[in-house]
Amino acid sequence: MFKKIAALNNNIAKYGKVSIKSNKMLYEWFLTNYLYGNLLLEGSSLAKSDVNQFVFTKKLSEGDFFNDYLLIFNQMRILENFEAYKEDFSLDYLLNIYNNCFYGIVELQDLDNLRYKRNLEDLCLWLNKSQNIDVVKLVLDFKYAFISLKPFVKYNKLFARLLFTLILLNKNSLPFYLQRRDMSFYRNALTALCEGEKKRYREIMLDLYAKNLAEYLAIISGKKNIKYDKKLLKIGEFANNVGETKATIRYWTKMGILDVEEIVASGYQYYSDEMIDVVNKIQKLKKQRYSLNEIKRKLGHL
Repeated sequence: MFKKIAALNNNIAKYGKVSIKSNKMLYEWFLTNYLYGNLLLEGSSLAKSDVNQFVFTKKLSEGDFFNDYLLIFNQMRILENFEAYKEDFSLDYLLNIYNNCFYGIVELQDLDNLRYKRNLEDLCLWLNKSQNIDVVKLVLDFKYAFISLKPFVKYNKLFARLLFTLILLNKNSLPFYLQRRDMSFYRNALTALCEGEKKRYREIMLDLYAKNLAEYLAIISGKKNIKYDKKLLKIGEFANNVGETKATIRYWTKMGILDVEEIVASGYQYYSDEMIDVVNKIQKLKKQRYSLNEIKRKLGHL
């Protein structure tokens, strides 16, 4: 898998040096996906379109989702100023980022709140000295060790994802994000982590990061359009457009062949018009007598 990631990075490099912040549209697309993925993992029902709108406006207002928006706002401030977080890792450094990330959400933490201080100090020292290790291996091993320690009272996993992203950005690598379709695989990675299965954890995370890089490559090469004016369709409308039943669409979605673009607070599922092309491919492959599992693999799903 490391070879696959290296090959994807080489293909990306053919389009010149890619800095995520140098391309405004790409950066806002990344922010929306990264922040929305974090909210999904925290159990939020905020819609992706709402997250995308907030990325553009950055306006906080009181309401049912105030804490969700505040969490987004805090993370955005850190990511937009990630150059300020390039210093060597230390306990004070981690506390500074943690308190900025969860300002107004949890009580400010100090050194007395930290658990496993000695282990965390050793982890910071290891990270500072590991200059010659492959950056992807570095961040995966760091995240594995950090979550295993659970040094803070709350939000250790979300904070670990933020640190993961900051390290990648500061190593001039494209950052990691999670789409809705990736959630079950990511949770499997966390289960492997909790069970001490480091190899399985690393394999799943590498697979997910390879998917990230493939999507970045599609965007940079112009094969994927990332404008947010795409039309969203309710499941009934979507099913009618592609000539399938709602039950079939639900089943293909459950299998992971189709991706839901958005689920709103009322529970309605929305599909993007891009999924119509995916259904057309499924229908063609079914006529060629491929099974759904074979179709899933052919379409590049895990």
